[in-house]
Amino acid sequence: MVENSELYHVVNTLLHLQTQIKVAVTTLDKVYENKDVINTIKYNDEYFDNQATFQAALNGLLSNHCIILFCSFLDEYELFNPTLSQEYKELILSVRRKNEPGLDRIRKWKDLKPFRNELAAHNFKIKGKSFFSKEVESLEYIIPNTISEKKLFMYIIDFICLNILEKFPNHYNREFVMIEKINIIGEEINFVEEAKKMFLVMRGKLQ
Repeated sequence: MVENSELYHVVNTLLHLQTQIKVAVTTLDKVYENKDVINTIKYNDEYFDNQATFQAALNGLLSNHCIILFCSFLDEYELFNPTLSQEYKELILSVRRKNEPGLDRIRKWKDLKPFRNELAAHNFKIKGKSFFSKEVESLEYIIPNTISEKKLFMYIIDFICLNILEKFPNHYNREFVMIEKINIIGEEINFVEEAKKMFLVMRGKLQ
């Protein structure tokens, strides 16, 4: 296995993003397929007032996450270019040529990154203006919005990664498990007690 080269890092990032995309899109597809069952779940919270169905909420959250992942993959794929390795320059070019038809189809969703930057990942800023400003009029984005479009995007990414893996099998660490390298610190807390205290303190009723 060829490790600790820029090419190795890019290949592994792309393949792991592919996995995350498959999880997100496949989950979204299952949410759509099982919407009748999922919509039996209700929010027990006056804030929501059950105006949105549970399926619609999951669809919105997962759809935005899919767009973020799609853009992350495309950003990383831009790094998969001949400057990565003089030794593999021609091989990288040949893989990119094979992948170009898929990228051409993806480019038809021309507003992927604007949507990611303006609405899905950042703080609702449109060319420096707040989304909530009267200066910002109605917006239109061409993105993979339907589940069929997201599935096509996912499959194109699968084909891209298949072409990469075919030529660079020794640059992918199949045994790497991301969670084994991450230590996430959390604790069980008394949510009700802490929330009550925070309410009183933040409302100025408790010093």
